[in-house]
Amino acid sequence: MKCSRHTTVVVDGYDVRKEENKWVKANVIFFQFPIYWFAAPAALKRYIEDVYNYGLFYSSVSEYGRGGLLKGKSYLLSTTWNAPKDVFDAPGSFFNGRSVDEVLAVFHDTQAFVGLTKLPSVSFHDVIKNPDAQVYAEQLKVHLKTIFGL
Repeated sequence: MKCSRHTTVVVDGYDVRKEENKWVKANVIFFQFPIYWFAAPAALKRYIEDVYNYGLFYSSVSEYGRGGLLKGKSYLLSTTWNAPKDVFDAPGSFFNGRSVDEVLAVFHDTQAFVGLTKLPSVSFHDVIKNPDAQVYAEQLKVHLKTIFGL
């Protein structure tokens, strides 16, 4: 499998036309970001507003949400949370049994709107109070190997 990596760190700035070109060439998009107030950071939201343009990412069709032009491409979501894992699992806990993907449903809906197919997500928890970057890196490697066979 040939893998070409074109990384964008949105907080460092970006050129919209260059980003559009990256998206056209990509088969898989890897999103990695920390969660702020149960959502993607503002810089990533701004990036989406700037780069996800009509005519390249989506078009008008009779059925709302079916005009995504990135069909055939997929994305993987990797997030870091200060929230511990157990607040997602149990009914009555803060997230009342909702998964990370359910909490981030709007982000996933945005990607579906432009035609991307979701790959299994991965998330890392308690990263401020109990950080363990080495364990997180190993878990990410296992996750990627499971999905891509790398």
